[in-house]
Amino acid sequence: MALNGAKVLLIVNTGTVDNPVWTEVGQQTELTSESKSNLIDVTSKDDDHKKFIYGTTDDTVKLTSLYVPDDAAMKAIRDAKKNKATVILRRTLDGTAVEEAEALIETISDSWPNDDSSETEISFKLNEEWHKITP
Repeated sequence: MALNGAKVLLIVNTGTVDNPVWTEVGQQTELTSESKSNLIDVTSKDDDHKKFIYGTTDDTVKLTSLYVPDDAAMKAIRDAKKNKATVILRRTLDGTAVEEAEALIETISDSWPNDDSSETEISFKLNEEWHKITP
C-alpha cells in the first residue's frame, strides 16, 4: 500500500541531550533521504568485465519547508550550523518516532521569490545510518 508523504515528518531536539524536546520543523513541504554506496573498482586483467566491492556509505537528508522566521526547530538547526555542532534527526510516521540519526548541516538555502511562497531548504549529511528508536 502506498504511503502519503505528508505522514512522514522530520523533528529535531530543541532541548538538551539530557532533557530532549522533540520539535517538528514547521511547515514542511518535502523530505527526502538518499543512501549511496561508494563502490571500489576491483577489476583485474583476468576478466574484461568491471567488478566492484562496497566501500563507504554516504547518507543525505534534504528538507524543504516554508520560510518561518520564528520556528523553534529551524532556529535550533541554524544555531547548530553556526556553532558547527551535530544534530539528532528523527523521522516520524503518523506522529510516532520511528528512526533517528546524528547529522551535520551541509547547507541551508533560503529563497524569497516574487509573488510566491518563501522556502528554506536544508541538506544534512548523516554521521551514521538511520536506526530504529527503541522505547
